[in-house]
Amino acid sequence: MELKGATKVHLSGASIETYHLSLFKSLTVQTSDKTSLMIEASIEKDVKDAFCHESNHTNGRLYYGLYQLSSTKKGINRYIFYRNNALKKGNDNNITLIYMEGRADIKQLRKTFTKH
Repeated sequence: MELKGATKVHLSGASIETYHLSLFKSLTVQTSDKTSLMIEASIEKDVKDAFCHESNHTNGRLYYGLYQLSSTKKGINRYIFYRNNALKKGNDNNITLIYMEGRADIKQLRKTFTKH
């Protein structure tokens, strides 16, 4: 499915091994307030069983969240990162969703995300 104005990134292999990741998929899409509310509700439902998370709300809305999901059967960690850029003044009206897998723990990912 193609989304107008969307940016998709899919990385695997050597390009992300430095970050202790084996898979990185991101989607940044322009969105309306109605659509962002729907996506936000879906994210909060999908991650309700996450056993480790960090999130921040702005004016009662989910601004960002980093969630660790259950590991795969092979012990690979899985994460979802969400950020609604429209909730901060001066930012684009878009949402970023990232799915990651790898040996990285949440502390390593937090450190990586705050560097960039």
